[in-house]
Amino acid sequence: DVCSSDLAKDAANKSKEFIVNVNVFDLEAPVITIADDKRTSANVGDTVKVAEINITDNYCSNEDLTVEIFVQSPDLRMIHVKDNEFKATQSGIYTVFYYVFDKVDYDNDTVSQGNLAVASYKVYVK
Repeated sequence: DVCSSDLAKDAANKSKEFIVNVNVFDLEAPVITIADDKRTSANVGDTVKVAEINITDNYCSNEDLTVEIFVQSPDLRMIHVKDNEFKATQSGIYTVFYYVFDKVDYDNDTVSQGNLAVASYKVYVK
């Protein structure tokens, strides 16, 4: 918590002191760890299962985290990953992105997308 005070004056030179309390909440993003056994190579036509991840957060339980997975294809299209896999339709480098948002509670007014963490790895397709 941060407390600050100031003095305000109006046109008639009347003054009033005001105090502002600022509550600092969770400012720390979740931490994403990508499994070491991730698949980093594939052939055109393969269905590629994305790596498992482990997520920790200083404030939220895993049930309160929002996880979105996207793959950037070699032609730079962003593809939303469903069922934890994607189809390698062309040769080149695919980048798998994990976006994790925690929930932030501001005086019992929960915001569903608070702090953001991003992790990624590459899959080389030939």
